[in-house]
Amino acid sequence: MNIVKQKIRGKTYVYIRESFWAPVRKKYSSRNVKSYGNLENLLKQNPHFLEDLEKEMAALRSDRLASKERKVAELAKCVKMDVLRGSNAQADNRCTMLGAYVIKRLWDKLGLSRKLRDLQKTTNLSVDIPKAAFFMTAARCLMPDSKLAQWKKRCQILSGAQELKLQDLYRSLDFLQDHKEALLAYLNRKVSQAYQREITVALYDVTTYFFESQDADTLRNFGFSKDNKVNQVQVVMGLLIDQNGVPIDYELFPGNQNEFETMLPILKKLKSRYRVKKLIVVADRGLNSASNLYELKEEQMDYVIAHRLRNAGCRIKKLIEDDAGWIHRRSDSLSDIAKFKLTDEARKVVIEENGEKRTVEIRSHLLINYSAKRARKDRHDRERLIAKAQRPADHPALLRSELKRGGRSFLNIRADGVSAEVDQAKIESAEFWDGYYGIVYSDSTMTPEQVLSTHHSLWKIEESFRIAKSLLNARPCFHWKEKRIRGHLLICYLALTLHRLLELELAKCGQELTSERIFEAIQGAMVTEIQLSPDEVVYAKSQTEGDFATICRAVGLGEIPRISKETELKAALKVKTL
Repeated sequence: MNIVKQKIRGKTYVYIRESFWAPVRKKYSSRNVKSYGNLENLLKQNPHFLEDLEKEMAALRSDRLASKERKVAELAKCVKMDVLRGSNAQADNRCTMLGAYVIKRLWDKLGLSRKLRDLQKTTNLSVDIPKAAFFMTAARCLMPDSKLAQWKKRCQILSGAQELKLQDLYRSLDFLQDHKEALLAYLNRKVSQAYQREITVALYDVTTYFFESQDADTLRNFGFSKDNKVNQVQVVMGLLIDQNGVPIDYELFPGNQNEFETMLPILKKLKSRYRVKKLIVVADRGLNSASNLYELKEEQMDYVIAHRLRNAGCRIKKLIEDDAGWIHRRSDSLSDIAKFKLTDEARKVVIEENGEKRTVEIRSHLLINYSAKRARKDRHDRERLIAKAQRPADHPALLRSELKRGGRSFLNIRADGVSAEVDQAKIESAEFWDGYYGIVYSDSTMTPEQVLSTHHSLWKIEESFRIAKSLLNARPCFHWKEKRIRGHLLICYLALTLHRLLELELAKCGQELTSERIFEAIQGAMVTEIQLSPDEVVYAKSQTEGDFATICRAVGLGEIPRISKETELKAALKVKTL
């Protein structure tokens, strides 16, 4: 209710006016509740009439709000659980997740719906691709589950999603995969424009996604599993991210693909498609091969890649033993490296050109560093393997089973093949390398501190895999057709990208929230539509304080009242329809 001063035939009159829901017209209207008469006469009787009326109205609004809240609380106790979970699309009291509006702000900032509509114009599909794609991306962030389970709760995840059919989601997956390259190229351009991104450092790593199946095909196959799922088929994903952790591109490979062979195709595509002038490739030691380094140099890309020192030869061991040349440093928050030493590293690779083979030498700079924290970890890992090796040494009957569990490292199997002993020489050799780590790099202008800082940023891609697997539940995958599998992982990629961009928005506001806190906040915030009377509908929020309020401010959403009308809620959420 509000105080309204209205001029009629040159005279000002005072009214109390309120808005109400008109069910027949299906929109809000207004009506006068009380008329006080001519303002001039009222001020003659009481010069403080308007001030007194404002105080009276403030008290009345407070009483009415308290009354509404009591009524809402009473009604909420009567709302059935299936309504609160959003499974009943036609319920009088609908409950919707507010996190979808946060994701929508980022989705719209990138103009993804417009791009998808443009791509759809080239097809005969009647499915609403932009709506289906947004729904699946939002659902992956808010309620990670199978497409069927998400579809059953679609009205809770996204307001207005009741018209979506399950088959619309599956057809949209096929469409997205068909237009993956165009979509990702557009996405990278928009991220570069909206967030002033210039790709100079690319972090690359590989992971695997398993399936609850033993049926291999052209994509799903058995291979080295990073999830220790040795008896299940999998696919291999190579992911490329920038220095802020925002994804750039990805590729899927068959489950038995050697990870050495995954890096170059995606990097060549990156350089040619986005016209990157200078690029530093950062990767873990699993991708450090002579052929990869040769190809990177041929493509004029610099690299900072971890290096396995134990296989580097006697010269490196002598350098470590020599006390001269070590540069000591104070540990910091980025790294606990206590000392490092610089040298060169060379290896040879055989390449074939025009049917002829030749040997090429690849020279790199090598930074040998020592960390006390890493030394403790290496010692702990070794002691665990020694304990595994000791069991078959003491009990020969356990030899075969223990070898499958990683007990071979420090075992010396006797000639009879059925007994073994712990190899002390191997233990002493492994102990020498505790805490030492190598990094090869190509750019001679980089300082050791820059090399260490650049390599340390690899934790961001490891965290990205953890987010995709643990928080977005990208696996296990509930699809078995290749195109659907690829479409599903594209949706997971889009969800990961939006999450990383949300982190950037929070960082702009000086806020740092962990991924777990972000997901907990956007998954918990709800708004419930409550019919107080035939002509009055209100919306009650829940779990929107703290982190969710911070996230809303970061993406530009307004403050959501505890109890709000439709117009107030739409204004806060920056939408035209709920």
